[in-house]
Amino acid sequence: MTNLFRAAAVFACLTSVALANAQTSILAKVQTDHKLTPLEAAAAIVIGGALGLKVDALVMTSRNTRESFGVLGPALVISRNCEHDLNYVLKHKPKGQGWGNVAKSMGMHPGKFNKMRVQGGSFDSMCWKNMLNTKYSFPEREYNRAQKQGLSDLEIVLAVVMSNGKTSAFDKAMKDVVAKRPKKATAPAAGPTKGKSSGGGKKGGR
Repeated sequence: MTNLFRAAAVFACLTSVALANAQTSILAKVQTDHKLTPLEAAAAIVIGGALGLKVDALVMTSRNTRESFGVLGPALVISRNCEHDLNYVLKHKPKGQGWGNVAKSMGMHPGKFNKMRVQGGSFDSMCWKNMLNTKYSFPEREYNRAQKQGLSDLEIVLAVVMSNGKTSAFDKAMKDVVAKRPKKATAPAAGPTKGKSSGGGKKGGR
């Protein structure tokens, strides 16, 4: 009986790895086909899967509206839950105003809005949490844990896509995402010290 349990555990582990690899391949394909960054590709996959939209259509929408996928995610959630289309939501978002205030002012269904707000955190995060839960049944506590570790909303989305929503593979995916962050530009070398010429020699004169 012990051997049977071991075999089942090994099979489950291999299946999880296979699913994660398959999801990584999908991520790479979306990234290559549409010339997207990993963060953009992951966001497009999650938005499409959660809201029933095709990635091709989302990419076209992003380019037509000149909005990032990070903006399209919350905007689409609001549009789906109020009487305004996406273009209206994007056009009438006051500069500097948070998506939570926009949702409320645009008449997002109070029950839906309040249910999301009760979860705590920013409205943007609530949108991504709900979309990840819809597509992968990804638990909110894991999302919150990743935020506490300093990952942004889209970095968490990328890690979830890379791990195919499997909590057992999520920690590794988070580490990979953090390791691949763009390197910060190093500070320029200090200039010449006061009193010395930049060329190191005496100034020429006539």
